[in-house]
Amino acid sequence: MDTLLLYVPTKTAKTKTWRLSVQRRQICADVIRHFSSAGNYAKTKLWSPTAVTFISANTNLPEDGDDQGGLTVEMYTSFFREVVLPDFGLFEGVLDADGYSASIGLLPSPKVRPEICSNPR
Repeated sequence: MDTLLLYVPTKTAKTKTWRLSVQRRQICADVIRHFSSAGNYAKTKLWSPTAVTFISANTNLPEDGDDQGGLTVEMYTSFFREVVLPDFGLFEGVLDADGYSASIGLLPSPKVRPEICSNPR
């Protein structure tokens, strides 16, 4: 019970917006960085409203758009689509005779190193 109480949000945590800036070309790495200790992630932020800003790959400036929920949905959708790609090596499936993943059931890879998310293969 004590562990659970560490993550129960305060009134401030429920109302203070958590802002994430991510580049479209490296959504997976940026999201993992935000959720890591390097991104000063506090577990109580899970309860906070999220506002996402996409950073343009061409100009390195924020793209136009006000997150009313749609940008957050787009970011998480893209993240979960990318995180299972073989480039990151975070998950593994059963390979067929040609060496391609024939399974939609993925398991965490035992070979994962923490730095892999910022430096995909």
